[in-house]
Amino acid sequence: MVTDWIRALVDDRDIDAHEGAPLGLRPEIEQSWRRCRAIGAAADGSRLRFVDDTRTDSKLVRAARPVVDRLAEQLADVPVTILLADQDATIVDRRTGVRSLLGRLDRAQVAPGFMFSEQYAGTNGIGTALEERKAFRVRGNAAVVAMAATP
Repeated sequence: MVTDWIRALVDDRDIDAHEGAPLGLRPEIEQSWRRCRAIGAAADGSRLRFVDDTRTDSKLVRAARPVVDRLAEQLADVPVTILLADQDATIVDRRTGVRSLLGRLDRAQVAPGFMFSEQYAGTNGIGTALEERKAFRVRGNAAVVAMAATP
C-alpha cells in the first residue's frame, strides 16, 4: 500500500501511482518517461521495430569504425557492450568485451537492425539521448548505458 507521503509526492509530480511510475527520477528521465507515456510507448520494449535493410556499412559506420575498434580493444575482456546507432536510433554496430554477452543481447533484441527510439523502446540510452540531444545515462537493473547524440 502506498503511504500518504509517497502519494503526495506522486500527486506533486502529476504522475498516477496506479500506472506504476517510478519515484525519485532525475528530471530528464522523468521528462522522457512522460514523453513515452504520452505517445503510448511500451515500458518493456515489447514494441521494438526491426529494420530489415539496416546499413551496417554506411558512411556513419565507416567513419566511426576506427574509434569503435579502439574502444573495443581497450574494453576487451570487460563485460560491456558498445553500441553505435544512427539518427533514427537504429543500432548499426554492436561490440562486446566478452562473447558471453552476445546471447543475452540477442534475446533482448539489442542487435543491428533494431530501432531504439523512445517511440518503440521507451526510455533508454539511445532513444533518449537522441531526444535530449546530449550525452545521456540510463541506469537499469542490469547495467549502465551511456550514449551521446550530437545536435
